[in-house]
Amino acid sequence: MLAAPFSARAQFFFEQDTPANYWMQERQRQDFFFERSRPQRPPVTRRASKPKPARAAEKAPEPEITDPNDPRPRIVILGDDLGSDLLDGLKTLNPERTTFRLLRRTKDNSGLIRDEGQDWPKITRDLLEAKEAPAMGVILIGMNDRQAIRDGKNSFELRSPRWNELYIARARAIAEVFRDKKIPLVWVGLPIVANEKAAADLNQMNDLFKHVARETGASFVDVWEVFADERGHFAAYGPDVNGQMLRLRTSDGIHFTTAGAKKLAHFVEAEIARLMGDAPKPIAVAPPPPVAKQAPRPTAGPVMPLTAAPTSPGGALLKAQETSLTPEIENTIARGLPLTPKRGRMDDFTWDPR
Repeated sequence: MLAAPFSARAQFFFEQDTPANYWMQERQRQDFFFERSRPQRPPVTRRASKPKPARAAEKAPEPEITDPNDPRPRIVILGDDLGSDLLDGLKTLNPERTTFRLLRRTKDNSGLIRDEGQDWPKITRDLLEAKEAPAMGVILIGMNDRQAIRDGKNSFELRSPRWNELYIARARAIAEVFRDKKIPLVWVGLPIVANEKAAADLNQMNDLFKHVARETGASFVDVWEVFADERGHFAAYGPDVNGQMLRLRTSDGIHFTTAGAKKLAHFVEAEIARLMGDAPKPIAVAPPPPVAKQAPRPTAGPVMPLTAAPTSPGGALLKAQETSLTPEIENTIARGLPLTPKRGRMDDFTWDPR
């Protein structure tokens, strides 16, 4: 019997002869035969997942080669990812530089907001108090600081008044170390980026950096418009240092290509050369020959009456000029006689029978 596969409870329930019970029983019969006719699948064996490759370690800084006999002054480059781009640009701009040496003190993904991994004021202080302190410092930082800042247990949102105060204090702590050591500092402003909201944040941060530079006597290099188009918007392409149109920014709209880093370094190196006294001096031009001095022009001439009658040198009044008139003019003007008519003239009224 077909009722054997079902339980006793199901048999008792389906003994009632109703349409609903019939169709429910038919559905269970179909499910039973379907399960027996379906081929059995082999058990699935899961493959062991391959271990993920280890994350590439951060690029180690280049080893410094110091020569105690090298008299060239050292310039230290501080900052974050963009600071590294600036250093690479300075090296490619003039690879055979003989004026100064470059020292890398950059740290990717660092900033002034959090000091757990990179305490920039302390690093700057230790660097300038070393036995061989650098002759100048260049800093480009802030790209990773678009986040809330903490002051004790309190947190303040980006671009809020308290955020600005705390951020200025941390930037000033770096600049004051250079000022106290009487070492020149070049603070490079943040460049424009592709994201409009991020660009607005960075533009305000540049205002804070300019304020710190004015307070501490540091030089500020503004590169915002250098990488913008004629409308002031972000431009990934632009003229390089040779005037050729090349891609200056990477696809993320933040970092620099080789050509862009070289252009960035071009403007920074001009300020470095000015502070080190290597800026090109103006050409001396011979002064023009002296011009002979003329007598000063009087402010007013002699007073001449315009309505007085002219006089002779002796003081007597001038007489009217004597003229001789022809008889015809004398008769016409003095006596009022008419002119003698001439044949063919309009006043000739004589009758001509011709």
